[in-house]
Amino acid sequence: MLHRRLTKDDYRGVGQALDDPHEVSPRFFLISDNPSNSSVLHRRLANVVQYPLENFYLTSSTGNITLPSKWAPLVHDLPYNIRIITLKQRDSKSNVVILRLMNIFESNENPMYAKPTSVDLTTLFSGYKVTNVEERTLTTNMPITENVRPQWNTTSSSHSNNYSRLHENTISPRDLVVTLSPMEIKSFWLELVPQ
Repeated sequence: MLHRRLTKDDYRGVGQALDDPHEVSPRFFLISDNPSNSSVLHRRLANVVQYPLENFYLTSSTGNITLPSKWAPLVHDLPYNIRIITLKQRDSKSNVVILRLMNIFESNENPMYAKPTSVDLTTLFSGYKVTNVEERTLTTNMPITENVRPQWNTTSSSHSNNYSRLHENTISPRDLVVTLSPMEIKSFWLELVPQ
């Protein structure tokens, strides 16, 4: 498939001819299952397609690299409905990592997975001990306890249970088990020390 190739402006807002010879190769996936299972397949396939596994290689000019034959950063698999969005070191000088977790299912999407799910951060990482946890805003620029949300004037209270969950599942700095509701994303600063 090709992008549009026009020699004259088509007067659709660009203001110039569009002559792009690059090919586009879309991929389509067809999922066929019963309605309750299709959401499970869709969510997992979307994660695999949008966030594929990456390969990393080490090279050495001396050839003296000894690597373990098997290594996994996590001790156990995460629950099926929880996904790591971000796992990176906060800065080069600290032992703090930024961790974002997401419950990938919507409410009422699947009876087995669309429910609040807990993750024990103490049993998450292989070779490291979590000594402190601080829940942060999604951008991690401030602690969740300092986040002040605006109060909206509404005429209906029917949505109050869904939209006014300010600090519903916040954790104390020493609490290492977190719960994520459906479609919820939580960000943390984890202090890690090698075991």
